[in-house]
Amino acid sequence: WKKGSKSLLYGLWKLDKKAEQAILVEGESDCHTLWFHGFNALGLPGASIWKETRDAVHLKPFQRVYVIHEPDQGGETILKWLAKSSLKEKAYIVNLEGHKDPSELHIAEPEKFKELFNKALEKAVPYTEIQAEEAQKRLRQLAKLSDLEYEQERLKEARKLGIKVATLDKLVRKKRKEIEAQAGIVIEELEPWENPVEGQEILQEIHSLIKKHMIIDEHSAVACSLW
Repeated sequence: WKKGSKSLLYGLWKLDKKAEQAILVEGESDCHTLWFHGFNALGLPGASIWKETRDAVHLKPFQRVYVIHEPDQGGETILKWLAKSSLKEKAYIVNLEGHKDPSELHIAEPEKFKELFNKALEKAVPYTEIQAEEAQKRLRQLAKLSDLEYEQERLKEARKLGIKVATLDKLVRKKRKEIEAQAGIVIEELEPWENPVEGQEILQEIHSLIKKHMIIDEHSAVACSLW
């Protein structure tokens, strides 16, 4: 980088836009590691420097964009901006099991790097699947909250998920029913009676029917009516 340069994607001059896929990594050194092994790579100088209007256009030509997910705060930051990116439909998340990043894998297994890295690419998970799983996990957490706790969280969570509050309410109600069904608790939804009902009149009618058809003392009749 030259003095005074602004941060931007690293390696644009080497990016093969005619290829079917590209690999997005965090850091310039990982770009050099992947270039050394013949992979089409582009680097983020920092996980948080992604700028959608500036950067997404460079990855638009590719059918797949593999994103290396490092097990740290930077990796989580990338997942967060991916949620709002136009790339999310073509993004595949790569985890290098046992290694933080491509450079660490190269140091550990220089001779087998290409084989191991290709296997990691094969196991990559579509970002949309990860996003859906996380959304379902959060819905389950919200569904287990009390009504008061949920009321305190619903606006914030709707904004996070990028949906209307009414939509979130509907999804949480559905998830609560699923949880109840799994626990063997089924709460039937009943249609309310179309006309107003007077509770005292109903009790008196029940009481009269019990006295009419049963031999029972007054106290027991009242108890049965209330029950």
